[in-house]
Amino acid sequence: FDIICFQEFPSEKIDACMLSRKSTSDYRFASSIYLKKKVYGQLTIFNKNSLALIDESIVSLGTSRIEKRVSQLFRRSTKRKSLLTSFETNTHEKFTIANTHLSTIALNGHRINQLKKICVATQKVAHALIVGDLNYTSALPRFSLRRLIKKYQFEDATRTLKTHRLLFMKHQL
Repeated sequence: FDIICFQEFPSEKIDACMLSRKSTSDYRFASSIYLKKKVYGQLTIFNKNSLALIDESIVSLGTSRIEKRVSQLFRRSTKRKSLLTSFETNTHEKFTIANTHLSTIALNGHRINQLKKICVATQKVAHALIVGDLNYTSALPRFSLRRLIKKYQFEDATRTLKTHRLLFMKHQL
């Protein structure tokens, strides 16, 4: 592998995970969920032999009002973020991965605003991938999402992919 991206990864398991990888692997982590004494977040693991890390940054995405209230109810803190890591390949091609976990409990409009922040942050990058848990269902119309994808010249890799079934309806996340 060259890159693996996880969301909601427990920070306490990073060392064990890295021990199971070859010594040619490295990682970057952005914490986003704090539950009691545990921290979870986006983990990007990459192969140092084929990818050189150029830059890393974190885009703060904000949390929906509904998600804040639910978090308070369960005594957890949620600070949605996107971990941006920029790489250069052995063939000198550059690209950025936005390892993202959008709000779970929110209207799609809130998720669109979160995606806009990522699009703006990656706008000057020639090649960018937004990956992760977007919590965006295909069971509802996605007109705003399609407009956003077109505006920032992204492609929807899941356009025809069906990931699971909800009752009788196939649907993608």
